[in-house]
Amino acid sequence: MNTLKDYIKLSDQRWEEFKEFQRLGLIPLHGDFSPAGVHYPPITNYPDMAPDEAYKGFEETDSGTFDVYVHIPFCHRRCLFCHYPSHYNRGDAEKDIYLSHLDMEMKNWLDYRGIDRIKSRSILMGGGTPSDLTPHQLTRFLTFFTKYVDINTCPQFNWDVDPSTLVGDEGLERLRIIKNFKGDRLTIGVQSLNDDVLKKMNRSHNAATAIQAVENCLKMGFKVNIEFIY
Repeated sequence: MNTLKDYIKLSDQRWEEFKEFQRLGLIPLHGDFSPAGVHYPPITNYPDMAPDEAYKGFEETDSGTFDVYVHIPFCHRRCLFCHYPSHYNRGDAEKDIYLSHLDMEMKNWLDYRGIDRIKSRSILMGGGTPSDLTPHQLTRFLTFFTKYVDINTCPQFNWDVDPSTLVGDEGLERLRIIKNFKGDRLTIGVQSLNDDVLKKMNRSHNAATAIQAVENCLKMGFKVNIEFIY
């Protein structure tokens, strides 16, 4: 049977492990901060409704800050393991239409709440593949996004990105744009460094491209999180 002394020893051990995880960057240092608690949209569209119905049940947070998630539902191709709603290999015109509607949706929410900007405590750009947007579209999107969302209150601005979109001249331009708009953390969907496995997954990159993408991100000073599937 464990004694009180045993439990105290175990507690001390767990506390040391916690501090080590913080040192490694696996646990946020800011006491009030948690990663964006989001659920990827399970449906592709909502029925027509008035603002009162759409925002029914909404409650202000005590701190007045928000975890902000933006869904960019476009990918170059469908990965065989993915179940998130997205559109594949679509043209720029369709993406432009989506951005226009996203712009209107954000403005409508601010108008309904009677506020000028959203104070963010964490931001996640997900999808889909947010970096599937062209550099011009990225600039357009981030220009209106930062008009509506105060990113100066945000300790983490994260992007889910695909390696194939972060290489070459266009890939480097995307990274510069994200950096200029204060994006600081990239979650790179490497998934595997085995080319045969990547091909079976229907990924749009190979191992060499993934490694080059990671190197590009590190050289630009991003915090980098690498996703693998086991």
